[in-house]
Amino acid sequence: MQENARNARRNGKKGDFELITALALGKTVREAASLAGINEANRPPLEEGPEIKRQVAELTDQMHREAAGMLARGYSVAVFGLLNLIKSGSDSVKLGACRAILDQGPRFGESLDVVERVADLEQRLSERKQNGKDW
Repeated sequence: MQENARNARRNGKKGDFELITALALGKTVREAASLAGINEANRPPLEEGPEIKRQVAELTDQMHREAAGMLARGYSVAVFGLLNLIKSGSDSVKLGACRAILDQGPRFGESLDVVERVADLEQRLSERKQNGKDW
């Protein structure tokens, strides 16, 4: 995220970094322009600014990847917590921990399967494009 921010500041016009960040955070063009101190009337529409659209998409993607990483670290902590609860002396606590693990385990496995399948499709699409085939 910091790399995108540096590029926006270095290569862009005054206020582009703030505009790109606000748009990536879900603000409307009007709100983003206002936050960035840009007169909306002086800014070309985003459809005419593919570079800004690309930077917004990159920043949004990077924010999602960072959030996913934080969630993955949280899952690990949660699983260790549940595994420790299974060692508890209380049967009701053990049962609750076991239920949580059994409930979430298949969902996690399905998520991993989807991630692997999407990665495989992306790889195959990339190979097709390298070989000059559109689809």
